[in-house]
Amino acid sequence: MNENKLKESAASLLNDMKSTAARMRELIVAMPPHDLLGYIYAQRIMKAIADQSVDQGQRETNSTEDLINETQFLLEYVHAVLASDADPTAMKFDEAQCTELLELSSKLLKDAMWFAMATSADTKDGIFGPGTADIEVQAKLNWVMLRGNRYQVLEGEFYHYVLTPHDDVLKEVYGIGASDIAEGFQDMSDATRFGHANAIKEMMKQFEAAQAFAAAQDKPLDDVMEEWTAANAELSKAAGGGDG
Repeated sequence: MNENKLKESAASLLNDMKSTAARMRELIVAMPPHDLLGYIYAQRIMKAIADQSVDQGQRETNSTEDLINETQFLLEYVHAVLASDADPTAMKFDEAQCTELLELSSKLLKDAMWFAMATSADTKDGIFGPGTADIEVQAKLNWVMLRGNRYQVLEGEFYHYVLTPHDDVLKEVYGIGASDIAEGFQDMSDATRFGHANAIKEMMKQFEAAQAFAAAQDKPLDDVMEEWTAANAELSKAAGGGDG
């Protein structure tokens, strides 16, 4: 495909994605959020159950990973719409519209991946030399598939990238810019990761201290732990004012 055809294809895909996304927004805001989210989750569960009844060949063709990626993609889109749109005065659950929403989400995901390829294929040169086009398309495809599956260590980078174009509006409305918001998301992500890691380290330190204490007392560790548990129980009882 020549360069002009690629540009035409990319422009057509972009228009299609805009139309698809606009229709998805209409469908999402028209339905009660709890009902909509419940329907999406129920579809995920039913398909997962159905996968268990098919043979290995079919299971590989319709992989669970693809189902999860599609569901995650849609859920993040639903979240983005609910977070940015005002609630309409009237909402009504409609299963037919839910079905349409799932189909549109799948189409948008596929179109986004084709768009990533169409806008990268004509890259002739760059920082990575002849391999720039391949790296560019892989990076764009990763951005598409990262929806709902982002790496926690890159949360700040992701939000900084997507929010920077809206920096002025964010400061005007919320009094805080894209960089600060991105940093906040990264801090929350780090708290989850490092919180667990720090807890494990602290537990290991306590265990090693107990082992060292048992060795110093020349007693089996189990005996020391029993004494420690009994002592803690007495302290708790005293702090609570007795049995009553």
